[in-house]
Amino acid sequence: MTDDNQPQTAEEFIDLLSEKDDVILTLTARLEETADQLDRLQRMGVDRLHGGESSGGGAEQRALNARLGAMLDLAEDIQPAEKLDRIEQGIDSILRLLEQRTSFSGEPARETAAPIAKKSNDVAKPNAQGNSSADPADEDFWEQTKKRLMGQAPESGPADSIHDSTPAPPASRHVEPRPEANTAAETVTPLVDPPAQIEPEATPEQLLKGIEERDRYIQYMISRLRQAEQTCFPQDWELLAAAPEELRAAVQDLRGKLQSQLRKAELANAIERAALGRERAKLFQVKQQLEQQIRKLGKGGSSETPNVTDRLKALLGRS
Repeated sequence: MTDDNQPQTAEEFIDLLSEKDDVILTLTARLEETADQLDRLQRMGVDRLHGGESSGGGAEQRALNARLGAMLDLAEDIQPAEKLDRIEQGIDSILRLLEQRTSFSGEPARETAAPIAKKSNDVAKPNAQGNSSADPADEDFWEQTKKRLMGQAPESGPADSIHDSTPAPPASRHVEPRPEANTAAETVTPLVDPPAQIEPEATPEQLLKGIEERDRYIQYMISRLRQAEQTCFPQDWELLAAAPEELRAAVQDLRGKLQSQLRKAELANAIERAALGRERAKLFQVKQQLEQQIRKLGKGGSSETPNVTDRLKALLGRS
C-alpha cells in the first residue's frame, strides 16, 4: 500500500508545488502594483506637505492658477490683438469711404481731405488706449460730415474757417479751365460718320482702303472715349435749366435716389461705429482683467508665475 500511495503523494506534491508557484507569481504581481501605487501616493503626499509648508494658501494658489489658465485659453480664443487690428482697419476703411462720398460735393471735399486723415489718426489713438470720451472737435467733425452727406449746409465752425482761409484765386483756377477744356475738346474732335460698307466683290486696293478707314475710325472713337472720361459735370448747375423737362426730371430723380442712398450709408456707418465701440469696450475690459491677474500673480511666490506672466505679456504684445 505504501508503493501504491507514493506515486499519488508525489503527484499531489507536484500539483501543490505548481499551485504554490502560481500563487507566488500572482502575489508578486499584486505586490508590485501595490508598491507602485504606494510610491505614487507617497510622492503626492510629500508634494502636498511641501506645498503646505512653503505657503499656507497652496490650495488657493492652485485654484487661482487653474482659473488663470482658463482665462488665458479664453483670451487666446478671443484673439484681442487681431480684433484690434481689424477694428483699426475698419475705421480706416470707413474714413476712406467718407472721403469718397464727400468728394461728390466738389472742392470742399478736397479741402477737408487732410483734416479727415488727421481725424483718422486721432480716432485710432484714443481707441487703442481705451478712452471712451470724445473731443468736442471730433463731434463737430462728425456732425459736419453727416450734414454734408445729408445734403445740408454746414453750420459756422471750424469747417467755415477752413473754407474762409482758402484763397479765392486757387478755387477759380480749379473751376474755370474745365469748361474751356471741354469746349476745346468738342471743337477739336467733331462728329465723324462711320466708314462705308465694303462689298464682297471689292478689289484688294479697296479692301486696303477700307481697312485704313476703319483703323482711323477706331482711333477717333478711342480719342472721343478718353475725352468723355475726362469731362466733368458743370460746376454751375443752373446751366441745366435750358435742358428739356424730361432730362431735368430724370436728374432730380437721380438726385433723390443718391441722397437716399447717402442717408442709408450714413445710418449703416453709425451702426457700425456703435458696434465697434461696444467691441472695443469689451476688449478693454478683458485687457484690464488680465492686467489685474498679472499684478496679483506678480505679488505671489508661485513657481508657475513667471511662465504665466510671460504668456500674458506675449498675448498683450508687451515686452
